[in-house]
Amino acid sequence: MSALTATKSRNKRGAGGISAVRLQAQVSPRTVNFWGTEYKITPLLVEEIFGDGKQLIWLEPLATRPNYYVVRVDSKWDIDNGGRDPLCDHLDDIYEAIENEYGDSDRGEGGWPALSTSCGMRWGNFED
Repeated sequence: MSALTATKSRNKRGAGGISAVRLQAQVSPRTVNFWGTEYKITPLLVEEIFGDGKQLIWLEPLATRPNYYVVRVDSKWDIDNGGRDPLCDHLDDIYEAIENEYGDSDRGEGGWPALSTSCGMRWGNFED
């Protein structure tokens, strides 16, 4: 059972208070344009929920762009890293969850969907 299916079956609001419909919209297959080339990708939901899980973000390893992970994080975490509880203070925990779920390509566990942090990372929140 996928993490999304498990979330739907547990609660109509989804784990962390995010609706299953909103989660589905963010992890549905899509076509993206990256450096002038179109790619078909399917964003991957990270099963672990951080804090209250009410803020939905994307986390994109630079080495495996345009692929990215969808992560449910605490609503008080500042994703711009300028506030009292910056997201960057929690990256190691997020990386560990992704590595446990998908593998670690920096340790030779394959390419995407295994996490690669060797070239850096970028992240942001989804527009409502």
